[in-house]
Amino acid sequence: MKSITLRLVFLVLSARLVVVILITFFDVPAIYVYPKPWILIILVTYLILIFYIDVCRPLIKIERTMDNYANGAFESRIQTRRRDEVGRIATNFNKLADRVQGMIQTERRMGANLAHELRLPLTRMSLLTDLILKHPEETENIELLKQEIISLSGLSKSLLRLAQYERTEFAIQAEVFSLEELIEEVVSLFQIVATSKNCSFDIEVANGLTLFTDKSLLQIAISNLIDNSIHYTQPDTSIVIKAFVDQPFNMLRIRVTDHGNGVPSEFLERILLPFERVDYSRNKVTGGAGLGLSIVKSIVKCLGGTIHLQNQNPGLQVELQLPDSIVELP
Repeated sequence: MKSITLRLVFLVLSARLVVVILITFFDVPAIYVYPKPWILIILVTYLILIFYIDVCRPLIKIERTMDNYANGAFESRIQTRRRDEVGRIATNFNKLADRVQGMIQTERRMGANLAHELRLPLTRMSLLTDLILKHPEETENIELLKQEIISLSGLSKSLLRLAQYERTEFAIQAEVFSLEELIEEVVSLFQIVATSKNCSFDIEVANGLTLFTDKSLLQIAISNLIDNSIHYTQPDTSIVIKAFVDQPFNMLRIRVTDHGNGVPSEFLERILLPFERVDYSRNKVTGGAGLGLSIVKSIVKCLGGTIHLQNQNPGLQVELQLPDSIVELP
């Protein structure tokens, strides 16, 4: 049975049925069966034993597993096949334990990545400082040191921005604007960088698509996506930007697709986390600090939407899905 209550009711009724059978078919006088019989004592003992085996012992097992988990054994799980209340408690605990363990692993990985991101520029700055002290006449080292300081300052600003976007009290400053004009404005900022790789932009935006949402936040999100696409796309290719309203699903879709090497499937979700990159060497040539997509994810969440990544072979498609309630009707 799927309910402890039903089982207890069944056991009580069974005991009562046994008493009735003894009285009816075996001519046992009722005085020996109820209300002060030795048979009733046996039946009550039986019920207590069943209750202990069926309820108390599994709860004791759950308590021990929870104690182990609280003491740091995060791999501890409750093994059960039950579908009643006890089984649901065990299943919910296992789900919670899996989620907490995943968060702990993510936090540890983020901490290691952040330490690495800070250690490398600080090490380079220390070496450059020594070189400047030894050879003050070489201005090239001073410029390199300045670039490292700017890079480290940019990292701290990105971290601050990410923390701001992830705060639940972050206020949305909504305004009416044309999505096509916004995308063209962002594209113009990256035109020089794209031209250096001989890349072009293929923009397809639904006619007259006007939005009522936070323009500055959406601009930052689209800018990060285009910046990523230019960095990873192959030379002599195009970056495709599409935006349209998907009526059946009641959502606005904004897609940015490059023609790069894509992302291994096991990294598609992880690269949305802060400081996560496919390249474990964390070489500056292969990418930034790994905060771009994290910032996009936080912004889209603020706007009430979600972000999805999909390999296109070749290339990677990043899609922002926003509620169509932000779309202004003509």
